[in-house]
Amino acid sequence: MTFCLDTKLIKPDSDKEIKNIVILLHGYGGDGNDIAQVVLNWKRFLPNTLFVCPNAPEVCSINPLGYQWFCLLYTSDAADERSSVDLG
Repeated sequence: MTFCLDTKLIKPDSDKEIKNIVILLHGYGGDGNDIAQVVLNWKRFLPNTLFVCPNAPEVCSINPLGYQWFCLLYTSDAADERSSVDLG
């Protein structure tokens, strides 16, 4: 089985050797381009770093232009049972 994510790669400047890799995961409904904005500041402090900003594998349930790592919407009876566990 092959699994591949659409990913934005931000490489070090051309004269820099890659010594580190940082993987940034976006939030619910976002995408790799959203979180890649952080790299603009981090890149100057981590000059030998490859930044990897993947899109999550699923289209977001409430934002079809974004992605989700897993669904936050529960629709099964099992989910209802999990949410009503007596902790006391």
